[in-house]
Amino acid sequence: MKSKLIKVFSALLLAVLICAGCFALYMEFIFDPIDYEYNLPRNPADDPPGGYDYYQIDPSTTLADLANGMNDVFRLLENEPDIEPEPSGTYPWSQEDYLTIAKAHHLYLTSESTENGWKIYGSGLFKIKQCRDDMRGFDWAHIIFYKINTDGSFPVTYMHIRPLEGLIYSASLEYEARKGDVGFQEAKAMTGDVTADEALQIAENAGGKAMRQQLFNNGCDVWVTYNSDQYWHVSYSWNTDDLDFDLDFEVNANDGSYKVSRRIYKCERNICP
Repeated sequence: MKSKLIKVFSALLLAVLICAGCFALYMEFIFDPIDYEYNLPRNPADDPPGGYDYYQIDPSTTLADLANGMNDVFRLLENEPDIEPEPSGTYPWSQEDYLTIAKAHHLYLTSESTENGWKIYGSGLFKIKQCRDDMRGFDWAHIIFYKINTDGSFPVTYMHIRPLEGLIYSASLEYEARKGDVGFQEAKAMTGDVTADEALQIAENAGGKAMRQQLFNNGCDVWVTYNSDQYWHVSYSWNTDDLDFDLDFEVNANDGSYKVSRRIYKCERNICP
C-alpha cells in the first residue's frame, strides 16, 4: 500500500513539473516570440531604431568638401524637418559616392573609422525615385554598419542618405549579446566584383531599358537592394492607376550573371508588359 502511494505521489509530482515547464515555455513564447521561434538575437532587421536624428547636408558641395578634408558637413537639426511635398530632380550619386558620405557620417557619429572592424549589414538599398532615360546614379540610399565587440555585443549605425531632401536620417544603437551572432550577417554583394551601379546597367541591358521604353518612365521607380547573399536585387516597379507591374533582376555580384522574373498585378493599358 505504501509503495502504491509513493508511485501515485511520484506520478502527480511529475505531472506538476511537466505542466510548470509547459507554462514557462508558453510565457516565453508570449513575451518573446522571436527568440522562442527562431532562436535569434535581436538585430537591425527585427528591431530597428524607434527614431532618428536628422542632419542637414548640402548635396551640391558635400562630396567635394569631404574630398578636401572638411568634416563639418553634417548639421544636426533640432526637430524632424517638413519634407512635403517630396522634392523633384536627381542627384545621380554612385554607390561609391554614398559609401564615401556614409563612412564620413559614421566617423562623425561614433568617432571611429569603419576600417576598425565595422562591416556593412546585409539589409540595405539604393533607389532611383523616378525612372529616367539616363539611368545612372541613385537618388538615395539606406546603409547600416555593424561591429562585433569582444563581449559579443553589436554596435550599429543606421543611415538614410537622401540628397534630394538635403538630409541624412541616422541612429546609433547597441544590441546585446544573446545567442551568438546569428542574424548579424555581412552584405556579401558589397564586397563582390560587381557594384550596384554595374548591376543596374546589367539589368538595363537585359530588358529593363526596353521595358521602360515600352511602358514609359512615368510611374516607374527602381530599387537596387542587397541582403546577406551575393546578389544585387534590381527591381523596376510601375505603380499607376492603370498598371501595377514588377520586373526583377537577380544579379550575381561575383560574376554578373543574372535571373529575370516578372509579376503583373494589374494592367488596363492597350500595351501591357
